[in-house]
Amino acid sequence: SHSSLLTETWRNSVGFSAMSLANLQWHQTLTSLVFTAGERQFAQSILMLCISVGLCERKFGSRTAVLVFFISHVVVTIGLALCVVLPLHLYGVEWATALASERDVGPSAGYYGCLGIVVASWSHRHRQLLTVGIIAVLIVRLSVSLGRIHQAPAIFSADLAHLASFPFGIILAQFTDETAAARRPKSRSKHLPESEPTQGRRERPDT
Repeated sequence: SHSSLLTETWRNSVGFSAMSLANLQWHQTLTSLVFTAGERQFAQSILMLCISVGLCERKFGSRTAVLVFFISHVVVTIGLALCVVLPLHLYGVEWATALASERDVGPSAGYYGCLGIVVASWSHRHRQLLTVGIIAVLIVRLSVSLGRIHQAPAIFSADLAHLASFPFGIILAQFTDETAAARRPKSRSKHLPESEPTQGRRERPDT
């Protein structure tokens, strides 16, 4: 909650890790979604949920927002575990071994996916600059947390999920009608004068 940290017992029970898949604890993919680490992380999660999911719902509707949120969370958490963490752990990569059994909780993968689809569907001319800026910040955060992975592996796990979820949301945006409409070029250039309407105009008889 906002007043205390999630206990180790609860984290081991509901948190998700790459070893959850190896141990056939698939339900932890969903249970990890509804818990946070507590205290400051609780407040940050609520704020980002309101902003990212709220903007997604306003742009695409409630049904799409819920789908993007859950799909981003499930695909990113399972995808990173199966395609990145477990293979590198078996190969002997140090940071992957540290993450293999680390229990992660929180909805951040879901709301970063919502943020990605919102930014990608934005029709503003600075959309690409904003996209690059967000990805650059996420890369910097991941680099910093990599240096402290042994002290705080959960932070690195979260930053890795953020860096994967935001581009995943951008990919999902390509399948929405709103994004296609926002990027569709205008059918008539604003520099060309419009032709005069002919309806109701009578031709002058020859004299």
